[in-house]
Amino acid sequence: MRKISNLSCVAALFLLIPLAGCSNEPALSDIQRTLEVVAASSQEQAPDTASGADQAAPSAEESVAATEAEGGDGTEADALPASLDEVAASNEESPAPPLPGDGTRHPSDFLDSYRVTARFAVTSTLVDGALSVEQVDAGGIWRRADNEHGYNAVFTIVNTIGDLPEELVYVLLDDHAAVKIDGQWTTLDRYENDLLGDPNSLFEMPYMAQLTSAMYVGEETMIGVPTFHYQLTNPAQFVAMMGNLLGGQDSTVADVTLDGWVAQEGYVVRYELVADIDGALNLGQLGASQASHQTIAISYGLAGLNSAEEIVWPEDAPAPGVLAVPGFGEGEFPIPEGAATTPGLGMIEIQTGMSESETYEFYATELAAHGWEIDGEYGVYTATRDGHTLNLLVRPSDTGAVIEIYTVGQ
Repeated sequence: MRKISNLSCVAALFLLIPLAGCSNEPALSDIQRTLEVVAASSQEQAPDTASGADQAAPSAEESVAATEAEGGDGTEADALPASLDEVAASNEESPAPPLPGDGTRHPSDFLDSYRVTARFAVTSTLVDGALSVEQVDAGGIWRRADNEHGYNAVFTIVNTIGDLPEELVYVLLDDHAAVKIDGQWTTLDRYENDLLGDPNSLFEMPYMAQLTSAMYVGEETMIGVPTFHYQLTNPAQFVAMMGNLLGGQDSTVADVTLDGWVAQEGYVVRYELVADIDGALNLGQLGASQASHQTIAISYGLAGLNSAEEIVWPEDAPAPGVLAVPGFGEGEFPIPEGAATTPGLGMIEIQTGMSESETYEFYATELAAHGWEIDGEYGVYTATRDGHTLNLLVRPSDTGAVIEIYTVGQ
């Protein structure tokens, strides 16, 4: 069973890298469906050090405990406030110490490196008692670097639906990028293929920028970093923070607890969220929408502040700039003379100076010579060999023809 409510978009916004939002490439699998997040930039200079760098980050298992779904009291949520400021003003506790700027900031505005781990888990209980469980685990490293982008990064995302995990790994290192999908590496020119977006957006949710509108609890130290602790338990305030991302007019946030720890500089060091939602829409086995009760648990934590490991090119990935095609060794994939290749995520675009029919004939002949079987018509073809599958799309262009070769997601 797959959710069709906007809560699926919440998961994507929170944990999935903005791949599709930054390119013209088609999404090739569930884990690649993403929403574009616009990251705020800062001109602040990073401090020399941050304390507590030798303390380990809380694991995803420690950060997010298994949570049983709890029903609400059956009452409607309070009317939404006219603004978040009104909600913040209604808190009886003293206001929090002021933070620099408006809302929270990115850790990369102040740190030279850090490690991050996070988990998003949603358990849906359908009207017939059936359970649907989805979980996304993510973690990685961000390091400031002297290159055009200003950073290098490596992140791994594992999306699990039931007992079927799907893994995405990406490495951004100076001029090059490597992406691993379905166990297959693709190498990209980072400067010509700006597909991956800034990892600052990897873990963002709307409420992160508005944590300081929640109730101020006090000053606490997390991983050696002095922080301001904020807490939110008001469902109406949470709905206001989330805006239109909580789907279904009939859905109700029955219960919520959000704790956030914000460094004095303004970046989020850790947060934990557990929310119970009644009336969320799900797609049943017969394809009909049905209401369900959902329990959402999210955690996020930093570690290794200014002491995260160096980022290196993965040993099992092709060398930077090498064209990787399943079923072919390095440098073996046939390329027409004078053609221009542009690797993408799970695909390769080849611009030829030949006509559409000549381009097809070239690849039909070359692939057959390598033992591939080709089937299809009208510009759409499938090539198979030894368990490998390539989907080929041939179309005319202003200077000849383009063939797009899709290598994953089959």
